[in-house]
Amino acid sequence: MSVIATDEERARWTATDSGQVSSDEVLCECIATSKSEKLITPMGKSKPVLASSFVLKLVEVDAGEEVTCYLKFNKSKAGHATVKPDGKFAMLYRLTLGQDPRKRYSQAQHLVNHFLGEQFNVIYVIEKTSKHETYRKAVSIKPIAPIIADGWTNTGRLRHKFTPRKKPEILGKVFDEPLKVLGKVFEKPLTGKSETPDVYRDLPSVSVASKSLLARGQGGLKAGDSRYVIDEDNHSTVMTTANSNVPKVYREVF
Repeated sequence: MSVIATDEERARWTATDSGQVSSDEVLCECIATSKSEKLITPMGKSKPVLASSFVLKLVEVDAGEEVTCYLKFNKSKAGHATVKPDGKFAMLYRLTLGQDPRKRYSQAQHLVNHFLGEQFNVIYVIEKTSKHETYRKAVSIKPIAPIIADGWTNTGRLRHKFTPRKKPEILGKVFDEPLKVLGKVFEKPLTGKSETPDVYRDLPSVSVASKSLLARGQGGLKAGDSRYVIDEDNHSTVMTTANSNVPKVYREVF
């Protein structure tokens, strides 16, 4: 979805440097494009660096005067003109053409000619070249009908998507994967409730004889051929579990 910006929104938008004393806003049309590469020495630096820019040749519609607009780019090792997704070139491109060709910003030399024939509202200042010749340099450029889409703001800057954090797992949620306990796989879902899970009901039960009962009978018991122990106090018989594979039997000794 895209919309045309209002006059108030266009007045707040700028794609180039600001804060300089300049002319009034004028209507211009892009009639030519080129590239500029030259060595400059930045302020406070001792060594020159290569400055690369796209050059938009604009003509003032009413007066016919030429205005030059520079849009910087970085030169890759392969020789391609690369621009940042939130740089001045990309912001102006989105607002002018209504598109965001993110993958083509690494070879922006194929995009710059798309500005040909487009009209812009421009503010410029009078500058001098190294040969002391004067020219009009654009310090603010914006399309006469900026296109604003859901992916960027009215300045052309990209809107970054917000991804909410996932909520932590809660008790009682059913696990989709089968549970494996003591080497046995249970296909029935297991919940995280505090009650005893159904899976433990399928495990084999173990009977343990009363330790106090065996302790009372140890004084008068010996190994025999029976599987039962007789409790003298309660006159009852109790089955015991032997430690070896062969069952041991205990009899009363009087």
